[in-house]
Amino acid sequence: MDHRAPRSLLKVDATCLKIRPLKYLIIYNFNIPETVVYNQDELIVTLQRIGKLITEDFIHKRVLYQIIASYILKHQVTGETRTWTGSFFVKNNSLAQVSDFLVFDNNTFVRTSLIEIGDIENKLNLDNDTKWRFDRLLSVIFNTQCAVFIGEDVLQRRFLNQARQHKTFSF
Repeated sequence: MDHRAPRSLLKVDATCLKIRPLKYLIIYNFNIPETVVYNQDELIVTLQRIGKLITEDFIHKRVLYQIIASYILKHQVTGETRTWTGSFFVKNNSLAQVSDFLVFDNNTFVRTSLIEIGDIENKLNLDNDTKWRFDRLLSVIFNTQCAVFIGEDVLQRRFLNQARQHKTFSF
């Protein structure tokens, strides 16, 4: 799958960064399109699939995740629109942030995620003097991060076995 696949697809953008000589940081950005976000049954199934993939790829590892979003902002005076998206890097996620970083627990992941996403439009409205306002959700993104050692299976399985590697795949 092309790493420029649209936000309208269920996909994972995976990046692998070398953080020490034998250690890598794997970052998965799970993209959930707005059509899935607003369909409760489909959203639950999708969250279960995300939980399963995280559990399988990072067996017995500590995984952190943050929920961010991609959305349209609309200027209240001019009507101009802009797309806002989070980033692989935490410092660029503040305006797209739906939740703080949480420790992944497969037993509570779906329930916690549903609660965090439940009030998403209010969370994405800007609370300052700007004339830009939330207009429409494009996708919810689960930014997950896990440190692994060089010999971990996930590096070979996802073809992330180079110092800086990026892949996009379906889930």
